[in-house]
Amino acid sequence: MEGDALTVKVGNGVEVSAAGFACHLDPRSLSSKDALPGSVFCTSHAHSDHIPTKYERKGENRIVSTDFTRRFISEVKGKDLLPQEHPKVTMYNAGHVTGSVMFEIEIDEQKVLYTGDFCTRDRFRIEGARPRKVDYLIMEATYGRPEYVFPPTDRMFGIMKDWIEDSLAQNYSVVLFTSSNLGKTHELIHALRDFGPHVHGTISSTSRVLKKCGLELDYVEEGDSCGDGPFVLIGANNQRAFAEIMQRHRGVRKMRRATVTGWAAGRRGGLDRGRNYGIDEAFAISDHCDYNELMAFVKACSPKKVFLEHGYSLELAESIRRETGIEACPVPNPKGQQSLMSY
Repeated sequence: MEGDALTVKVGNGVEVSAAGFACHLDPRSLSSKDALPGSVFCTSHAHSDHIPTKYERKGENRIVSTDFTRRFISEVKGKDLLPQEHPKVTMYNAGHVTGSVMFEIEIDEQKVLYTGDFCTRDRFRIEGARPRKVDYLIMEATYGRPEYVFPPTDRMFGIMKDWIEDSLAQNYSVVLFTSSNLGKTHELIHALRDFGPHVHGTISSTSRVLKKCGLELDYVEEGDSCGDGPFVLIGANNQRAFAEIMQRHRGVRKMRRATVTGWAAGRRGGLDRGRNYGIDEAFAISDHCDYNELMAFVKACSPKKVFLEHGYSLELAESIRRETGIEACPVPNPKGQQSLMSY
């Protein structure tokens, strides 16, 4: 959006600017060379697709974020990140993962809310996001189609536990693949604690950083084997982790594999996304909002206009316009790049 005063567009992150002030929301670069005049850098949470990858070489690197997010990024990237505050930027809980926040920006006498990835459901150790009355809303659209409506999380964990118990009783080991090393994975570790879950290396390394940041979890790090009997193993949902797990446990004859993802709520139950992994089951558990929750959030915020990023931006924009009469569109991208699907 470009008007006489307020501009919202994709650039170094999502850029919001007006009257000589600007915010870079989830920027990929903290370099002053990539910053708008009079700008601040705001990082919503510590998932890899939202954190900076380029830093100021000689000067200080400062971000507006929670202490947890800043400490976590500093540990992972080995960069000394310093806190930043600005009177026009206020943080509110986003309910996505530990340390995640939304940003409310007061700019040119208008309020803009940027959600980043968010979830309105209360979950393990995380309170859900709450709507804010604003003039403009910049919101994710990851699950922005009507088919993506999630069952209650407690019920899904109950179904998952029954499936695991049945598998173990038949001497099947169980491998659960999940898409997020920070957030949903640790909710999964907690929910399955009675099974003494083992975790793959990428998850255990993230968990060690979490421990340094004050979050304790009970799990067993994956070794060359997971013991003599059937086991439960949690791994990252990517080809590298899958290959490592299958190679390490190639002697296990009886194994069942499942994916834990919001995509399991779709028409094909998420199994199409795991077809290359030989997935046997899929459980619809997510740390994002589903379609109904996205629509409810828009109505509660009651903005003049909604800007959408990630996922099904075009489809959700059409639904918002049709069902609420509120103007909605994807965040303008001057380079014409397509937004990436966010997990």
